[in-house]
Amino acid sequence: MQTCISAIFSGAKTGDTLNLRETFLVPKEATKSIRPALSVASERPHFLLFQLEKD
Repeated sequence: MQTCISAIFSGAKTGDTLNLRETFLVPKEATKSIRPALSVASERPHFLLFQLEKD
């Protein structure tokens, strides 16, 4: 299992499949409403977003 940083330097090519694992610490109060969203490098600067549920 790789992290996002190790995957950058892995030599992966277009079409390759990578297994990634990342760990994030968030306040306990946020765990019921937080929704992580991940995008790819070509979509930067929106590469990682944490979206809160709308009321």
